[in-house]
Amino acid sequence: MTPKVDVLALQKEDVLNHLRRLHLPYTIIDVGWWYQLTLPKLPSGRIDKAVSGLGEHIPGDGNVLSAFTHNRDVGQYVARATLDPRTLNKFVFVYSEMLTMNQVWDTLEAVSGETVPRKYVRTPIVPLILD
Repeated sequence: MTPKVDVLALQKEDVLNHLRRLHLPYTIIDVGWWYQLTLPKLPSGRIDKAVSGLGEHIPGDGNVLSAFTHNRDVGQYVARATLDPRTLNKFVFVYSEMLTMNQVWDTLEAVSGETVPRKYVRTPIVPLILD
């Protein structure tokens, strides 16, 4: 199996290297996964307009912690990070909370009163090859 190369990651790295060569100030901000991308649809369909549909499968056993952010908080995090002089020429990771996918689904089920069938998928580890 041929490993996949993350073209977008390479493009981002090229942009960052260009900024550095020009000696331009930067702050790289990662905001974690958006809740809206990870929630599954409810059987009733009542939150379909609020979810992306990408969260229908749980990777692995669902017990690995991930950083989550509500998409409406992203602007506030970006504004605060860019105004903070400590972030100049740094990478900043911001998020609202750490949860496992099982915890996300448990919370959705508790709040909605509905049971969402869980579909676990094995995720192969594919190394990022940089040439």
